[in-house]
Amino acid sequence: MKRMLTCLVLCTSGAAPLHAQTLRTEPIEMPGQVVVCFESTGNAFDLDATVAQWDLQAVDASLRVQEARSLLQWRRRGETVFTNVVLVEYAPASIDAVALRRRIDGIPDVRWAAPNSALTGEVKELIPDDPQYGARTTTR
Repeated sequence: MKRMLTCLVLCTSGAAPLHAQTLRTEPIEMPGQVVVCFESTGNAFDLDATVAQWDLQAVDASLRVQEARSLLQWRRRGETVFTNVVLVEYAPASIDAVALRRRIDGIPDVRWAAPNSALTGEVKELIPDDPQYGARTTTR
């Protein structure tokens, strides 16, 4: 009986860390938020005016853009076009998000639109477990 109990304790204690690393984080869509990637001809532009030109009220007349803010902007070497990633917050959050993203995807110069997502789960799963990760100079 003692051997069986010892084996059970050793087997389950070794399985716990293995199980912890196999858990996956689950993305949760943030209601009332959409991330949009689009191209512009210059790095300085009026974001509010750009979003207003998208005519998002075509999806739902009650839609109001509460805020639009830039997350990223870059230009590839030798090109004149800038790529922008922005977060658009809208209300009411109950508006059909899929229809809104389809509307945005159909706009010229928009590369993609996706829901803004938060991740849930164990924080350790988001941290690389490679001890040499910090010493890397490239991400290839």
